[in-house]
Amino acid sequence: MMQQTRMTFSQGVIAGFRKLAVLDGRSRRMELASYGIVVTAVCLAVAVLLPTTSLKLGTLIVYALLMFSVLWRRFQDVGREGYNVAILYLLLYGLTADFGFEGENYFKLAMTGIAGVLLFLLMKDCKEPRNKYGLSPKYTELLLL
Repeated sequence: MMQQTRMTFSQGVIAGFRKLAVLDGRSRRMELASYGIVVTAVCLAVAVLLPTTSLKLGTLIVYALLMFSVLWRRFQDVGREGYNVAILYLLLYGLTADFGFEGENYFKLAMTGIAGVLLFLLMKDCKEPRNKYGLSPKYTELLLL
């Protein structure tokens, strides 16, 4: 029998930091959301305080690296290949770069919409207790005596 377990905000943050270099397995929505909120808030605060654009770019790179593994595992939790995160990162970099043409603002608006759709996909509930990436961290097995 499978029973759903609850993950708190702090447990999600801790799980995200503990598995920084882990690409196998699955991540829960709460792990992505809570870890993402903390990492985003800290990186934004640091970027605002930095005086130069190159240092701000460095903060963005650190942010991308911190989020990579949790996004990879979350993709796997919803049944998608984890390498889609690398493709997503390449798209985000390429589409938000300054191309210097007149339609740039529309291009960035379209990219924002694509990112919103991907966020919706990653925040959907995965009800499968097991998929090809392993057991869901959402469920625990109860031993019936």
